[in-house]
Amino acid sequence: MLAPGGSSSSGGGGGRGGFGGNVSGNAQGYNMPTYGVDVALKYEFLKGKAASVTLSGNDIFKTRVSDIYTTSGFFNQHQYRVRDQQFFSINFAYRFGKFDASLLKRKNMRSEQESMQGGMQGMP
Repeated sequence: MLAPGGSSSSGGGGGRGGFGGNVSGNAQGYNMPTYGVDVALKYEFLKGKAASVTLSGNDIFKTRVSDIYTTSGFFNQHQYRVRDQQFFSINFAYRFGKFDASLLKRKNMRSEQESMQGGMQGMP
């Protein structure tokens, strides 16, 4: 098993010297499981559900942490990181008109035909 976030090349080490040069690519390690809870609520309103408000939250219990253990012949490392990634947001969306997928398909087919005809005209 490789070190989390590491590589198997021996030229690594981020430019840091160690005992006898760079850290070899045979470091062993593991990641502890990461858990988190995200939530979102969406409310649609107006005629044809043209408008919506969404309230969302990421990592609402602030439990997402990075817990990594790495070991080699030259070092033992334990990284425990708690990032400020918990956030909440409110989003408002309004849809103007109605989306018609067939218009997009027709436009794509027309541009393909034009590109094929343009390629044929350039041929001797």
